[in-house]
Amino acid sequence: MDQAGHADIDLTAPEFDRLDRLRALFLDFDSFFASCEQQRDPALRGRPVGVIPVATDHTCCIAASAEAKRCGVKTGTPISEARRLCPGIVFILAEHRVYIEFQQRALEAIDRCAPVWGVHSIDELSIKLCPRTREPAAAVELGRAIKASLRERVGEAIRCTIGIASNRFLAKTACNLGKPEGLVVMDKPAIRERVLVLDAEKLTGIGENMGRRLRARGVATGADLYRLTEKEMKAAWEGILGTMWWEQLRGGPDYYDRPTSRQSVGHQHIMAPELRTPEGTRAVGVRLLTKACVRLRDMRYHATRMSVSVRYERRPSWHVEARFEPLRDSMELQRIFARVWDPPGLATAGPKQVGVCLHGLALSSSVESSLFETVRRADGLSDTLDRITRRFGYDAVYAGSMHTAKRAAPRRIAFGNIPDLRIPDAETSPSGPGAER
Repeated sequence: MDQAGHADIDLTAPEFDRLDRLRALFLDFDSFFASCEQQRDPALRGRPVGVIPVATDHTCCIAASAEAKRCGVKTGTPISEARRLCPGIVFILAEHRVYIEFQQRALEAIDRCAPVWGVHSIDELSIKLCPRTREPAAAVELGRAIKASLRERVGEAIRCTIGIASNRFLAKTACNLGKPEGLVVMDKPAIRERVLVLDAEKLTGIGENMGRRLRARGVATGADLYRLTEKEMKAAWEGILGTMWWEQLRGGPDYYDRPTSRQSVGHQHIMAPELRTPEGTRAVGVRLLTKACVRLRDMRYHATRMSVSVRYERRPSWHVEARFEPLRDSMELQRIFARVWDPPGLATAGPKQVGVCLHGLALSSSVESSLFETVRRADGLSDTLDRITRRFGYDAVYAGSMHTAKRAAPRRIAFGNIPDLRIPDAETSPSGPGAER
């Protein structure tokens, strides 16, 4: 779109004054998993690298290095397609513990320059700018200092893109526009030159469904969004979220920063072929529930609902849900699991994936203590088991029903959930896979 396409948007109007008040720095590590592998092994630097979750040709890349991305390889690209696009690509089996350790070192390096305010995923974080770093020149100097600290203290292969703006939403947008390795200040000139001409669906937080709804209203670009009144934006988002968007686009406070509460905690796992039996599938379910229970108590929550699911290769998925009074005790939750566990076709339909999720969370501090001694003793036993787990791992003391799957579902990094390295896992415990390295 040329300048005439948004000439009617007057960014000098008072409603846009906050756009020039820099308040947030957003940092996104570039090709983080692959960069960690290149930092570990100098022979991989400058070469296309694809990180894969399992050692099989029937999987896809969960990360790609900058060199691989230039060939068209990205997250989700099947191995066969990656080889076709990039014949020289090197595939590396993911080691999630290593990536968490690199992230922790990176946080320490960044913290030397400015306090990290929010860690949003394994490769994203934000910083609230203090008064002395809110001027554009000072903010850019801080961004450069962070990049230098990462090079010096973590390694030359660990690179990042930084966005600076009046709020985290616009800073993340700047970050997306600056990849790879950029440092972008999203002030009024940058918004006019880069955001107003941007496809609206490329803005942070607008997915495919919302994009369809916006296009139906004639909104195709960032400029079209800026033309909407607060009332029109509220109607487009069908609620208060539209008002939040209207404010954020004008440099207002982030809706991300509003208080939230945890809604659920759970795990899913695609099973190894040898576990796709009735006994193995159930054992994996108990293993996933055990991990969820430890996290539930660590976050100081009680659960009031449990959902269990099985996905098959040759029949529709099975799903069941149970409701109960607030609970945090592993053994009682395992008894509930046993009562509801009745998936059909485990011997014939090819069970592939199991999921267990605890819902309806309530802060433990808001749950009345039980009058019954047996309940209090069960909670105390769960706390004792958690201490053993943190020291020796999930398979130190466990329910006999998960024995065949005690090493299934190893540590994985999910969006918004970085596993706790205090808990030894199958991939790092003394008797686990990889112990002989």
